[in-house]
Amino acid sequence: QLPPVSEAVLRDDGFLRPDGSIADVAHLALRIYDTGLAADVRTRMWLHLLGCVPWDATTVQLKAYRQARVAEYRRACRLWQPFDAKG
Repeated sequence: QLPPVSEAVLRDDGFLRPDGSIADVAHLALRIYDTGLAADVRTRMWLHLLGCVPWDATTVQLKAYRQARVAEYRRACRLWQPFDAKG
């Protein structure tokens, strides 16, 4: 029985390239299906599995994606604040 896919599995089994992108996506997807995801990679892997972020996104690109989503969320919150204040 193999362990769930974790950061160590990504690194040690050759799924993680030096730039942080994912290699051998088909094999990794099967491994995830068979063993599941460990908590330490769940957030990142679901972004890939749901198609929010391409599998070949680098660490730098992932960071930019997260920063853009946080900024978008904060903008949306600012837009809704006047409505929340009115009750």
